[in-house]
Amino acid sequence: MNPRKVAIVGRGSTYRAAPFLDTEWEIWGLPWISYPRVSRFIEIHEQTFYTGPDAERDSYVARNGERWPDVPVYCTESRAHAFKKPVPYPFKEVMDCLPFQFLEDSVAHMVALAIYEGVSEIGLYGVHMMGAYVSHRPSVTYLVGLAQGRGIKVTVPPGSPLFMSLYVQGRYGITDERRY
Repeated sequence: MNPRKVAIVGRGSTYRAAPFLDTEWEIWGLPWISYPRVSRFIEIHEQTFYTGPDAERDSYVARNGERWPDVPVYCTESRAHAFKKPVPYPFKEVMDCLPFQFLEDSVAHMVALAIYEGVSEIGLYGVHMMGAYVSHRPSVTYLVGLAQGRGIKVTVPPGSPLFMSLYVQGRYGITDERRY
């Protein structure tokens, strides 16, 4: 049996390091981002999310759906109508496999699904969790640690700030000098 490798790809600059050309890797993406290759999209938002200021994002989702009509989209029931190949995201099963139910954003749901499906390796490309997403970082980093504790190899490309220390020398207690 071949080990499963899943690249979870966001839109940070390390997106370019994703293994798009290596077919041993599945590429899991977000339906509002364009990819050269994608195996599955994850859309965990409810339909009500796409009203008001987030309505424009739904037009990107629709365009990607036209570009990739055969790619399954793991989604909520309220969003199934928006895709040609919807697959119910297994929320209960995923939550039941976690010691703590701590899924703060789409990337966390992707990492949790990969853990639930028993993949052998997870790569996080373009997943920086900076700016508006910094408050989501703890759930993703928790899940990365959980994955590693379960024997799943986790790859984060060089240059990703996902696990960058706040301290210049990489750990608290050596110096008070901070990066930011």
